Amino acid sequence: MFFSKALVLAVAGTALAAPSGGIEASRLEKRGPETIHFADCVTYLAIDYYADDDNSNSFPGNSNECVTNSFREGSSGSCSYSTGVKLSYNLISGAKSKSANTYVGSANNSFKTFTCKRGSDRVLYVDGNGHACKDTYYCRP
Repeated sequence: MFFSKALVLAVAGTALAAPSGGIEASRLEKRGPETIHFADCVTYLAIDYYADDDNSNSFPGNSNECVTNSFREGSSGSCSYSTGVKLSYNLISGAKSKSANTYVGSANNSFKTFTCKRGSDRVLYVDGNGHACKDTYYCRP
């Protein structure tokens, strides 16, 4: 009798300790923050959008890249993606001379407002022409 009660308690305890049903491990994976990278690609400048910054080690795709002439410091600038989304930004004067992770301005894409910081100049990806695209600035909500 004592053995059967102990067995019932052990089984009940195991059932209570089990994770709730229906949650798949893939749905619990951690995702990187939404990020916009201002990338210096040697012969051109690009503003790259990543829904998940964990993917910023590869080209974001044509619809998530906006090529521009300059990253205007001390004034506002903008760039339009092929999707029709327009990113407006305002970088402080001397932003490129700031240390990594220092506040350098803000950006807005009509969906969200982003805070921009100086990047570390790490290589985000190498483009199809062999140019290393480096992180000059990055912006997050």
